Amino acid sequence: MTTILPSPSEFGLPEKFASWRRGQGRAFQQLLHSERRFVGLAIPTGVGKTALYLAYIKALGLRACTLTATKGLQSQLERDFPKIVTDVRGMGNYDCLEFGGRCDDAPCLDGRKCRLRFGGCHYYDAVARAGRAEVPSTNYAFWMSHDQEDLGEFDMLVADEGHAI
Repeated sequence: MTTILPSPSEFGLPEKFASWRRGQGRAFQQLLHSERRFVGLAIPTGVGKTALYLAYIKALGLRACTLTATKGLQSQLERDFPKIVTDVRGMGNYDCLEFGGRCDDAPCLDGRKCRLRFGGCHYYDAVARAGRAEVPSTNYAFWMSHDQEDLGEFDMLVADEGHAI
């Protein structure tokens, strides 16, 4: 008896993901039926790894963090999955609205009071949004150098392009 696999969009992915690409459905079923704590998939470019793991996250109702090797891939995730993925980056990627310059060089890091720290700062607001998000996305540099308590607990960590860690 053959089981009919719901489409990626039926798991909450955008409508443009109305059907599985070649190889995705089989890989998705491997993920669903794995009893292993860690699962690594080595599948070729173009199969659609992102849609695959996001459908898995949605199907199981998990809170997961996706790590990428590049800011470009982070941007792609947020662009392709805007209702699922919440992007957060390092301080150097945000303007300091209180003192000027970038947040990674702001005086608040040296103890100076900032009126925007708990609302209005692009960086800290992005960290707070990611901490509440179902699927925050960041890069390896942020993950390795940041206090993960701000992002909260996760059921799953996705190491996309893991060879670049």
